[in-house]
Amino acid sequence: MTIVIVLVFQQFADVFATIPAVLLYQAHSGQQLLGGDGGTHAIAGLITALTGMVSAFVLLPFVWLVARSREPKVLRFLGYVRCRPRVCAIWVAGGALLFIAALGGGEVARDVPPTISSEHLRSTAVWPWLLLVSVGAVFPLLEETIYRGFLVGALQRMDWVRVPIVIASAFAWTLAHGQYGGYDMIVLFCLGLTLAAARVRTDSIVPPLLIHSAWNVAVFMNSA
Repeated sequence: MTIVIVLVFQQFADVFATIPAVLLYQAHSGQQLLGGDGGTHAIAGLITALTGMVSAFVLLPFVWLVARSREPKVLRFLGYVRCRPRVCAIWVAGGALLFIAALGGGEVARDVPPTISSEHLRSTAVWPWLLLVSVGAVFPLLEETIYRGFLVGALQRMDWVRVPIVIASAFAWTLAHGQYGGYDMIVLFCLGLTLAAARVRTDSIVPPLLIHSAWNVAVFMNSA
């Protein structure tokens, strides 16, 4: 039930972020936005940045409280434990190789483009640094806590074995990114498998958090 609530809220988080995004844009530029989707499309990057902030502000405490009600050692349950630097480096290197492979495959096999491209998000962010903070730190922290922290921890407590846990975590995380096209969804599922595998193999959320953050920053910089 907790994951369902989180998924539903994530789908509506951009609605909660739209109003402050519009107000910030109008205060910053002194211009009124057009009504309807055209207006919000013009500040899609700013809405995305604020969506991360709003979601983290609401969902991280919620997940923490639910986890605390289930487990006395909430940090260990969520995977917030140390990981050896060498192990982290190996997993991050694997994530980098996947990113390079995804870039190469995208040049050949991109069939359905994302609804909103990363280039458009960057160009409509108003403050690009705010979008960078959101995609490089806030979103990874939020999503890893939910999908590789709480979800994996809950499935482990239900005595699921590793492979189904990895697949379930990757599938749920991919579904939460339904705004992307066919090829991007395949890449996201592969990335989700990597992130979940890192969590399960190391019992730590640190490697997937580093991979996720580095991946998002690389996408952001690649869209420049």
